[in-house]
Order: sequence, then C-alpha cells, then structure tokens
Amino acid sequence: MRKSILKQLYDGDIYPAEAIVPQEPDYRKHCYESERLAEKFRKGLLPEHKKQFEEIIQLEERISNMQTFESFAYGFRLGIALMTDIFLTDNKVV
Repeated sequence: MRKSILKQLYDGDIYPAEAIVPQEPDYRKHCYESERLAEKFRKGLLPEHKKQFEEIIQLEERISNMQTFESFAYGFRLGIALMTDIFLTDNKVV
C-alpha cells in the first residue's frame, strides 16, 4: 500500500532540498567545471586568503539555499493558488 503524501511528509520521506536537481543537460558539466576552477584558484592562494575564500564559498552556498527555498515556496504557493482558483470558479472546460 502506498503512503499518503501527508504520511510521507510526517515520516520525513519527502525531502525537497535533495530531490530538486536541475534537469538541464549541462548542469553536471557546469558543476564539475566550477569546482575544478575553484580548486585551481585555491591552490594559488596564500594561506591567509584560503580561509577568506572558503568563507565566501560557504556564504554563496547559504545564499543559494535561501534562493532555492524561496523558489520552492513560491512554486508551492502558486500551485495551491491554481488549485484554489480551479475549485472556486464555475468556469467549465471547453
């Protein structure tokens, strides 16, 4: 028997932050290239600058997570608004 979506949410089976992965064909290629360039850059830094660079990377990750959450929340709200509009209007599908 399949669990209801409510039960899956309650049990922690649904974790959108891990499930949302861009479907663009070049996504993984760009991720790899970004990490390769960052590592190359790290190697050329003086020790005192490496810590600053890591702090920048961590802040960028936090910012990205915040943006991803807001996109998810907006999409969720939009979906609910669409469903509400459909159920509350008397318009018939032609």
